[in-house]
Amino acid sequence: MKKHSVDWKHSVMNICGIQTSVGFLPALPLLGLGLLTSSLYLAAALEPQLDMFEGVRQVDWIDGDHFFEVTNPPYLAYTYKMRMAKDFGGQFNCSLKDVLLVPANPFNGCGYPRNDDLLKGNVALVERGDCSFLSKVLQMQRAGAIAALVTDEDEYEDYLMIHMIEDGTERNPFIPAAFIVGKNGHMIYRSLQQMGLKFAVINIPVNVTNTPIHKLKLPPWVIWR
Repeated sequence: MKKHSVDWKHSVMNICGIQTSVGFLPALPLLGLGLLTSSLYLAAALEPQLDMFEGVRQVDWIDGDHFFEVTNPPYLAYTYKMRMAKDFGGQFNCSLKDVLLVPANPFNGCGYPRNDDLLKGNVALVERGDCSFLSKVLQMQRAGAIAALVTDEDEYEDYLMIHMIEDGTERNPFIPAAFIVGKNGHMIYRSLQQMGLKFAVINIPVNVTNTPIHKLKLPPWVIWR
């Protein structure tokens, strides 16, 4: 576990989880049949659950997407779906716990943000439009953000997930970038404004593979499909 200070009273913990693999099983007979049996049970437990909800399999619903959760403020404390950029940016190689999600100012993210002091070491939230996805992410990277979430500009859109692609300029940011539906992004943005808050606290990404769909705490303002 590695701890990094990111601003006055906040810290980010990079929890780089150990990758569990069943590839070690062939060598286990040397350690005894009992250990092999236990390991097989463990491997079975680690298999993704094909949970069914309203006729849809969980693996189909996840469909390669990733998730993050808001932990504070409580009004926004739900699990949100995100889609990683298709051909630019980095990947989340570890989980960021209790990091800040900061709406960029300006919100479209097309210019250098005026609130770079808050964005440094945290995750930026920007709105789609006015410039390319890649340009927005590069601006957030310049400001010191460690990842960027791009929300659709349609604040009523609760389903369409965009595949963000590069813009042909041969630039490539190294921070992770992901897209979220407009209704979620704008609900987070507006709620923070109404509460006079400059950021939310999130964990990103979170693993929901073995959590049944009906047990996920999903935003009530988004229609489940």
